[in-house]
Amino acid sequence: MRKRKKLPILVALIFLSALLAGCAGQSAKLVTTGDSQMAAGNYKLAAQRYQKAQKCKPSEKVQLRLATALLKTGKYNEALVELDKVKQGSYKADYLRAVCYMGLNDVAAAQKNVEQALQGNPNDSFALALLGRIKFLQKQYAQSIEAYKTALAASSDETVRTKLYYNLAMAQLLAGEFTQADNSFKQYLVKQNFVTAEDNRAAGTIAYAVGDKDRALRHWQKLSGREKQEILNAIADDSKTYGELAVAK
Repeated sequence: MRKRKKLPILVALIFLSALLAGCAGQSAKLVTTGDSQMAAGNYKLAAQRYQKAQKCKPSEKVQLRLATALLKTGKYNEALVELDKVKQGSYKADYLRAVCYMGLNDVAAAQKNVEQALQGNPNDSFALALLGRIKFLQKQYAQSIEAYKTALAASSDETVRTKLYYNLAMAQLLAGEFTQADNSFKQYLVKQNFVTAEDNRAAGTIAYAVGDKDRALRHWQKLSGREKQEILNAIADDSKTYGELAVAK
């Protein structure tokens, strides 16, 4: 009689194991689809796939993916709610929180979280780049330069490095390190596939700062007549900073 009673329990366990295995497989498929949507820039659809995957089989890795997709769509507060579900000590979660707070214009909170992220992973080039941006906004240009240089040393991604050279050059320009800014921006232009009007404006400003007026004019000649005149007026106005001159308002 006892052996007969054990049979339904065994069947139930087999059924439960099969159900869990099926859910795990479904979750993996949803994550794969979400990853594909992320790569294609369809962040809203990616978030939906990750949310379904989480309901099927909760995972911290999927939770981080979901938060990333949400912040990519500008839903910073929703992303923060998801990140609060991640265990403490996750430097990836700290970095994503910092990105969210930057999106919410809370620079102080962003700085706190990115510094926590760097305690967990000091060589994270993305966190270092974000710290550089924060220090730039705080007009702490020396610290911004240091963060960007460290990020460059840590990164092997050429797309990331190209942007870092641009940001480094802007920080060096505003710090009064004109020659260094010129060298950094030349590195940026070498790596940049397509030179924009903004690039020519910035390149001209940096060339002007180092005293190469001919090169500055060559860059500015590529701008529209209105913008070129705006720059010439700015040069005549001693109150204008190089930062204002480099970036169109």
